[in-house]
Amino acid sequence: MRPILSYILPGILAAGCMLSGCSDDDAPARRHVVNFNNAKGETHKEGNTVSVHSEPNPKEGQKHRSSNNFSTYPLVGSDGEPRYMVVSCPEGVTFELNVDKTGTDEVWNNDVYDGAILPYRGSDKFYISNPSGATSAFDVEFTAIYPVGDNIFVSSPGCNLKGQNHRTSSNFVLPASTTRYKVHCTDSKATFGIYEDISAGSDNKIAAEVSDGDYINMSVDKRNYYLTDARHADKPFQVMFEPVTVEWMTALDGNRLISDLTIPGTHDTGTYELEVINFGFSKCQNRSVEHQLDFGIRYFDLRVDGSMDIEHGGIPCNVSFDHIVRATADFLDKHPGEAVIYEITGDSFGADFDKYLEKNPDLASYFWLGNYVPKLSEVRGHIMIVRRYSYNGSQGLDFHSSGVWPDDTSKSGTNPDGVDYYIEDRFFSASSTDSHDTHVKRDVFNKAIDYKTDNPGTLCIAFTSVSASVSHTPYQFMWGGGTPGVDPKMCDVIVEKLKSLPDDANGTEGCNGVGIVVMDYYNNNAHDDYAHVVERLINTNFPKSLRPFDPDRLHSTDD
Repeated sequence: MRPILSYILPGILAAGCMLSGCSDDDAPARRHVVNFNNAKGETHKEGNTVSVHSEPNPKEGQKHRSSNNFSTYPLVGSDGEPRYMVVSCPEGVTFELNVDKTGTDEVWNNDVYDGAILPYRGSDKFYISNPSGATSAFDVEFTAIYPVGDNIFVSSPGCNLKGQNHRTSSNFVLPASTTRYKVHCTDSKATFGIYEDISAGSDNKIAAEVSDGDYINMSVDKRNYYLTDARHADKPFQVMFEPVTVEWMTALDGNRLISDLTIPGTHDTGTYELEVINFGFSKCQNRSVEHQLDFGIRYFDLRVDGSMDIEHGGIPCNVSFDHIVRATADFLDKHPGEAVIYEITGDSFGADFDKYLEKNPDLASYFWLGNYVPKLSEVRGHIMIVRRYSYNGSQGLDFHSSGVWPDDTSKSGTNPDGVDYYIEDRFFSASSTDSHDTHVKRDVFNKAIDYKTDNPGTLCIAFTSVSASVSHTPYQFMWGGGTPGVDPKMCDVIVEKLKSLPDDANGTEGCNGVGIVVMDYYNNNAHDDYAHVVERLINTNFPKSLRPFDPDRLHSTDD
């Protein structure tokens, strides 16, 4: 069964053309249809059109204007205002779009070309000015485009914009609700970079040498971007950024045991609202629970206080347990083939949880409270519990009973319900004599993965997180930094271990996965993620030929 990626697939109208050397300047405008070869399903709806006639030079008595005023309001159809309007004009012709105003007219876009994708703007005062490349009068057609879903479109002339050294597109905005995008380009040979536009400083490189079919992990909190350095394109091209949520569990055989999957997880999942400047030594995540789910995380480590709020070491995290549950339920409604595991710690959580379920019967049905390791098919659309709280009865997998969960070490055993397990939780407590040595952590992590691959059916939970030391934060142990620098970094430890596994040692249907891998800062700052550990972990659930991600086509600032 092929892995299913949950794509929202809008599209656009446009077509490439040469910017110079065209021999058909007086050809009539034509409607553009763009085919993104690796897009699936319906990508857009095509709406009304508006045409305007332009002279090849400024009209008599005008310095710049080459057409009469025209209106874009007729582009509004039964589906309302379009999000985009796509330009059709003779190949090689470029021009400016101005808005007629009392006083100084507005130059709305100074680099319009055949196939250009423009955001829709309603006005009855548009006119064409400063045409270039036309030897005779020409027609221009604007076509309304209604994307299907939340895809974002942008176009490039295939070279730098006027007066620019690197920029090859206008700015475009990618919503903060999505981190990972699949890139579709109408020119399969074209490559380009992506930069974040910073108004008061040097622009921020996001990726380089991006091409059709690649994946991009975008910035955590910055959303204003542009394309740069277009190469291998001899004509304009269009790009579609398609939001991607990975339904990797949906693609797996439901008969596989949860214990025999590779499941990426987050340590202290709910610490993402803590401020780094005040709580950097307690903060372990920088992405919301919604982002974590969309990115492929399926295991949450939750510390719940007596008020049913998330805490870490007694520090309130400004996130409620209810928020996490509702976010998970919403995700499972949209992706019913997935499952999520909660590891829950809390002194009074058992009684509080019973009251919570009674108070919220709409959420009770999402919890699978069995005390054995289920098949994936049994928990699709549900939340499974690894219980690290006291409870008078059976509720989830019991890892609270005395002697089960290891204290700052690794341990194998069988819990009171007969579940075989191996847990690696070496976090280096204050009394540790190993000084937060990531060489030690690497060795115990690798041992846990080896144990799991040798023991199918065993529930293995391996933490890559290291608690803060006097000199280093959890982030630095994962991604480096501090004085002295961290070596090895835990992100590299994960990657090297996964690379060392034979291609056929995991990834075939019914095989052993490497278990649950619980991480701090699982994707760095998204676009700074050179390791791609989540994608690599997900890949190990599939045969090599069916893996949903090619790490060589995942981009970061280290391109």
